[in-house]
Amino acid sequence: MTEVALRTYRDRLLVALSRSSELLTEGEHLTEGLLDFAGRFYDALLEQELEQVSPEDLATDVRALYDFVQASMHQGRGLFVRVRSAHQRTCIDLYGEETPFLLNTLKMHLRALGYPPLLIVDQALSEGLQVRYRVALHLQVQAMDAAASAELELKLRSLLAQ
Repeated sequence: MTEVALRTYRDRLLVALSRSSELLTEGEHLTEGLLDFAGRFYDALLEQELEQVSPEDLATDVRALYDFVQASMHQGRGLFVRVRSAHQRTCIDLYGEETPFLLNTLKMHLRALGYPPLLIVDQALSEGLQVRYRVALHLQVQAMDAAASAELELKLRSLLAQ
């Protein structure tokens, strides 16, 4: 992608975040936190990954992960995982304390189950002067039906509980 194409993509992403009725509830506006989160999400992707997903679909993923992180923050310590369907793929969102080799373990486990990651976003998060970092992960794998998604989520929760 050219520099112009990358700027255009980012602009379309921000427009999609600000205009989509699916992403904003009535009276809600884009917050600085969501804009910062979206910028870091976008910056974490490689050009070839950006070519795999439209800015509009990426905006949906950004907002879904942001909302998941916001909801999970108040549930205490641990790793939280959610598996959901979106734009002809299955999305895996994870939030929790950063642990050594978390992403590598997750990728290896998914591959062993026959679901090699097609897209990965890894965001380190910190709040204030916290010593421990939190991580928000977004992975996309091939589309699967609801039963397979539920089974995958149970397997991932079991893996992460170890």
